[in-house]
Amino acid sequence: IKLLDMEIQTPEIKLSGGSKLVNALHGNEAYFEQAVAVGLAPLMGVKMRLDLIQAFATEFGVEKLIALIREQGLKGKAAVDDGRDGAYLGAQLDMVLEGALNLSFKYASNEEREMEFQLGDVVRGTLAIRAETNIQAGFKYYLVEGYFKAGADIEAEGCFELDKQDNGLYLVFFHEGIVASYYVEYGAGVAPSENIGNSTEKRSRVDNKEQKKWEIYPKLPKEKSTYKLRLSQ
Repeated sequence: IKLLDMEIQTPEIKLSGGSKLVNALHGNEAYFEQAVAVGLAPLMGVKMRLDLIQAFATEFGVEKLIALIREQGLKGKAAVDDGRDGAYLGAQLDMVLEGALNLSFKYASNEEREMEFQLGDVVRGTLAIRAETNIQAGFKYYLVEGYFKAGADIEAEGCFELDKQDNGLYLVFFHEGIVASYYVEYGAGVAPSENIGNSTEKRSRVDNKEQKKWEIYPKLPKEKSTYKLRLSQ
């Protein structure tokens, strides 16, 4: 059982510059636009999965014991899946962070011969954060089988976007809210006595499954966000 899996995308910066003759937006004059274009693809990229159960166990110095208990708890699952007598218990609680931040902009002269920031084609990046939980238990004894499963997913998407305000360049953070979905599923059945090995396929079973959505935190629109980082003077 691994505590942490992580992949990091290193920053990649692309610079280009030049001068070209363009028509002014107002009037019939033409002027030379001088510009430096900056592309950050990505400025940051990450994919991380953290086993929260092991993280808490490590904090209290019992990580080896908890890992052993979890591994032993799932050993009986193969026996139950094969139709043999057995029981199992498994638990999962992971936090997953994944996304990349790609941005582009340029610093160019306008028709008044003043330098200003201009937004590029890529001005927004996202980082998705989610939690995955799963609890499962099952048993099989002679002709009777049963199972119980419960799981939940928590999703949150954080957004970073370039914004031009008062001739300055800002990186604004906002998010799409935090939403959880969860389910509960359970069942039991009796296998035909003439073919115990295929009990999973031939048993009679009663299931109950519920799926619900829960908005934990409402979204924060970009227009209302106060989380801004100024990138230029």
